Order: sequence, then structure tokens, then C-alpha cells
Amino acid sequence: MKIICLNQGKFQENTYICCQEKEALIIDPGNPLSLILEHLKDYPRINIYLTHGHSDHTMAADDLCDIYPDSKIFMHHGDEDLISPHSHLAFGLAIYHPIEYVQEGPLQIGSFMTKVYYTPGHSKGSSCLQIKDCLFTGDTLFKGTVGRSDLYGGNEQELFMSLHKLKKLDHSLKIYPGHDQCSTLANEIATNYFLR
Repeated sequence: MKIICLNQGKFQENTYICCQEKEALIIDPGNPLSLILEHLKDYPRINIYLTHGHSDHTMAADDLCDIYPDSKIFMHHGDEDLISPHSHLAFGLAIYHPIEYVQEGPLQIGSFMTKVYYTPGHSKGSSCLQIKDCLFTGDTLFKGTVGRSDLYGGNEQELFMSLHKLKKLDHSLKIYPGHDQCSTLANEIATNYFLR
């Protein structure tokens, strides 16, 4: 599996494009649509996974589905109110295409075998997605720190419970966060104050 990381959005968010064969799984398409499309020329099939519903991670989702009408968007239902066309919450942006709401556990997305971990705290519907030895942590866990819990739907106690869940995973997992640089779970357990 090839992983492309894009980082040119307003909030320096990371968009990940996971590629295998002729298919791409786009995680948190918050970067400019034109930039994302540059990397999809060899991938006629795509799907989208949102680690949470904040607009800096969802910005290009609808436009991608317009261009790839067979694609699906996956997200935990806890953030439904952030992306609902009937909601006007700060930090949210309406998504008009149907959402496939996910639960914690194994999830087949096209040809990608993944596993969802429900990790609320940054938002009500925050989740992490594991593909092979890679863990896409959204705004739950960053290199050296963690996501905010003071925005709508955030909860500090839930965030620390989610971090405790992540600490139990295989320490060799590579961490791909929603902002900033990549890391490993082992490194974060050893050096990240919030995981001690």
C-alpha cells in the first residue's frame, strides 16, 4: 500500500491518500480539491473515510463524490450533527452525499480491509482507522500532543479514555495524525505526556 500525505489546507491538516492497485482510500479530504485530484489520475475508484466531522477534514468530500459518483463516505455517526445539511454548527460543513455510518470493529472499504476504533473526546464522533500497520488518528492523537477537547462535542474525560484505548494497541503501529508529523505508537507512549 502506498500512502500519500498532503498538507496545504488552511489549518495545515493532513489528507491521506492510501493507494493499492487501481483504488484509493482518501482519509480526511480537507486539502484543496485540485491538489487531491492531482494524485488520483491513476485511481479510477475511490472511497472516503472521515475521522471526524470538522470542516478542515471534510472540505473536499462532496466535490470528490460529484467527480466519483460510485464512491462512498464513511464516518462514525457521533458527528452526524456536524455534517448535516440541516445543522449550522461552527467547525462543521454540510455534506450532501449519503454517509455510511460506521461502528467500532472491522470494516471493509472497497479492497481495503480496515479496523475502526471509536475514540471520542475531540468530538463526539472521532474515530481512528487502522490499515495494516498504519493508524490514522485524526485529531485524537498527534506527535507529542493530543487534540483539543474544548470545541463542540469535545470532552476531556472521553479523550483520555480514548487515549487509554490506543495505548493498548500494538506499539509498532505507525501513527498518521490529522495535523503535523507522523510518528509511532511506541514513540508516543515513550515521549508524549498525555499517554503516560
